[in-house]
Amino acid sequence: MGRLSQRHVLLAWVLIAAGAGSVRAFPPQRAFDPRPLMPAVEARAKQGHFRFIVFGDSKNNPPFTAVLEKATSFQPDLALSTGDLVDRGAGPRGTSEYDRLAEMAEGFMRRVPTWPVIGNHEVNGGDAAEARENFRRFFGLAEQNYAFDVGPARFIALAWPSADAAARSWLEEQLKGARGRLIFVFQHNLYYTVGSKTQVKNAPDETTRLFTKYGVTAVFQGHDHGYYRTRRDGVWYITSAGAGAQIYRLERFREARPGDVFYGWAPSSGSPVGPDQYWLRTADGKDRAFNGPRYYVVLVEVNGSQVTARAVTTRGEQLDSLELTGVARVTQRMPAGRANAVHSR
Repeated sequence: MGRLSQRHVLLAWVLIAAGAGSVRAFPPQRAFDPRPLMPAVEARAKQGHFRFIVFGDSKNNPPFTAVLEKATSFQPDLALSTGDLVDRGAGPRGTSEYDRLAEMAEGFMRRVPTWPVIGNHEVNGGDAAEARENFRRFFGLAEQNYAFDVGPARFIALAWPSADAAARSWLEEQLKGARGRLIFVFQHNLYYTVGSKTQVKNAPDETTRLFTKYGVTAVFQGHDHGYYRTRRDGVWYITSAGAGAQIYRLERFREARPGDVFYGWAPSSGSPVGPDQYWLRTADGKDRAFNGPRYYVVLVEVNGSQVTARAVTTRGEQLDSLELTGVARVTQRMPAGRANAVHSR
């Protein structure tokens, strides 16, 4: 049976979301654990094709609703979060934040297996141990660093903060075990940025050297609200942090490399667009201005060994499109293959 029309998919999403008002107080009676949904995804995996969505940094802000609607329209097999789905994860504020997340996203997360990572806001609001326990109770995942396989790909989730020695050792074992596969890492911590985060070094470190050593296909990051993609030492780094929270200024845009793509709130000075506008720099060096913020998702298509990605706003505007495998170049369209996935732990 072929894919449903976009109209039918959106209607289904609205009908499912209409039941979100029945969400009970935290913790949910049934955790938003993605694993029970994966067998159905596995049944569609036999041809080795699938698609997934990447989004992050929504913090329960109203634009997240439109982000989920856009994500649903692509009929993804699964979704990855780059963190900060809530604004606070601990204390009384934390429980209300998770209730709000359930109200906004239940319709999506009950249908699309959504794999989360802990961001800095998930551990804010009080006791960090309590915050991590709230995350576990909401998503039903005991391990905060974890990995799973889908078709020809391995996905590796790394919790905030950046990996320590023990986490790097675990990471290297996962990377070794994924030889011959596509490898996608997703996390909130970021290694390269042109946004506002001054603590990011924009330089290789022990973790990025592992990504290069083992041929990671792409690292999906969050934290610096906007969009950025760059290729460093053979690895694509894509910041997907535009799911609803305030978009940050591109204060470090001068650190971009030729061919990088970025989008964000224009800096106070030095950009070709006014400081009250939102600035997109395309791969060919052209500039585009938006009068208001744009929120978006990253859609990734896997067709065997070929991987393509594009960033699309809730209004349907394409911010970026690229190939993640083979020769690095901008692409103009996405493959139209059927989406399939396999999951194993």
